[in-house]
Amino acid sequence: LVAVVVRYFALSGFLREDLSKVVAEQQLSLARYAAADIDQGIVQRTKRLQQLAVAAPRHLDPQDPVWTRWLSDHPPEAEGFMGGLVATGLNGDVWAAQGLAQALRPDGTATAAARQGEPYVGTPVPAGEAREPMLPLSVPILSDSGAPFGLLTGLVPLSSQGLMGILLNSQIGSASGGFL
Repeated sequence: LVAVVVRYFALSGFLREDLSKVVAEQQLSLARYAAADIDQGIVQRTKRLQQLAVAAPRHLDPQDPVWTRWLSDHPPEAEGFMGGLVATGLNGDVWAAQGLAQALRPDGTATAAARQGEPYVGTPVPAGEAREPMLPLSVPILSDSGAPFGLLTGLVPLSSQGLMGILLNSQIGSASGGFL
């Protein structure tokens, strides 16, 4: 009888430890998948923003209506930026804006990255009446000589597919299971 009790406690401890390892590996696997999906979503949107910046006008005059016309030819929803698009100078002057991005101004880090010719992934900002978290993505607008002279920023809701949407809109197990 003592041997049975000892085996029970020894075996249950072993199984509990083994189950903990399996669950930890599953959680790590899910986290890696989600991180890869989010990274891919940011990379794809940044590439699209870079394509738009290459096609942007090369006029330095922020009062020129060419910026507003150009931006109206690229509806943010169709381009994957549900929060809107904004074109600004490196000094922060807004040339044209659409959607929730109309209230957005580039921060110093985004401008510094643009001056270096680099894209920038900003910190999520609340936007609109619902104060929905939006991720600003910025890329430099380059002159014909390749020098940065402006910044194109797109806002993407964090809840979008390809960002945090996979985590917010998925469920593993039953609703009453308490796992996730």
